[in-house]
Amino acid sequence: MEDKNAAPVKEIKVSSDAVCPSCGKFVGPYEKCPYCQADLHKRLSLKLVKRLSVIGSIVGLMMLWYASKMHEIPVVKISSITERMNNALVEVDGSIVAARFDETKNNFSYTVADGTGKMKLNGFNALNNFKDVFGDNLPQEGDKIRAVGQLNISEKFGVSMFIKNPKRIAVTEKYIVTEKKIKDITANDAKKSFLFNVTIEDVEREFSVGKSVSVSDGSDSISLTVFNSDFEKITDTATKENLLVPGAEYLMVATVDSYRGALQLKLKNPENPKNLKCIKTGSAGSGLQFSEDKTPAKKRTPKKRIEYKEEDAITIEGEDSSGKSTSDDKSKDDDNGFIIKEEK
Repeated sequence: MEDKNAAPVKEIKVSSDAVCPSCGKFVGPYEKCPYCQADLHKRLSLKLVKRLSVIGSIVGLMMLWYASKMHEIPVVKISSITERMNNALVEVDGSIVAARFDETKNNFSYTVADGTGKMKLNGFNALNNFKDVFGDNLPQEGDKIRAVGQLNISEKFGVSMFIKNPKRIAVTEKYIVTEKKIKDITANDAKKSFLFNVTIEDVEREFSVGKSVSVSDGSDSISLTVFNSDFEKITDTATKENLLVPGAEYLMVATVDSYRGALQLKLKNPENPKNLKCIKTGSAGSGLQFSEDKTPAKKRTPKKRIEYKEEDAITIEGEDSSGKSTSDDKSKDDDNGFIIKEEK
């Protein structure tokens, strides 16, 4: 007896590919009937579908890899870098205007300028790796380079780039230092570096962070500023000990600078033996040593400012020849411009 309240049964149509043609039973995705062991040749093999899926995935990944390799890394100007480009992989072409090397922490830092702006290239725990790859051709100040790296833009450090792989930096033009005579130095040479063959004459003055040394090359004399921090970077003993000895002769790479309108020299990367070499020792030691002046600065007492007004009067009392006090109602100016009122 049929139950009138029962829900109607919906007839499910089964594809003929899911039914075994031999026994007529439902076999689902099987390639062989589990009941009669008949081969289902007309059905698309599930194993084949799996294989095609794997092959398609591999081909797709290879195409993506090829497309990324063929895509050129954009060359950008430093002035055009914005916050939206943070973590972007870009290429920057410019000249190294400053180079810092930290042997103890195995770090280095370059300041690169391309004519539109400046940015830092930082290599953390990578200095030794770069030295192994570049050797004596390690990029230095003045070299023109092409660098590829990931941008890091922050409010505190500004625009910088992290460089870990030495292959990401290529020296496009090596800076060659030319020799120059002191008499030929002009104001147009400011911030430029040259090779000088000089003799130490005397220590002119000593200040809190270094000393000013007079040097000569036979054509003229000029002041050489040697900071305490630069002096500590010198690794060669003879070069370090004779830097303050009159008569010592040096081959040095120095940068032309100015102080209060007067041209002077300052050492450039003295930690590099190629930039500072003692070729003749001095006759006698100067007895001077580089030391930092840690004496606290004296506080000056602020001067009191006294303003004098025209209406202010200075009263001067005196006595006449008889011993009586004299006074005068007239006022007059003294030699200093103060108003003096005499009273009788």
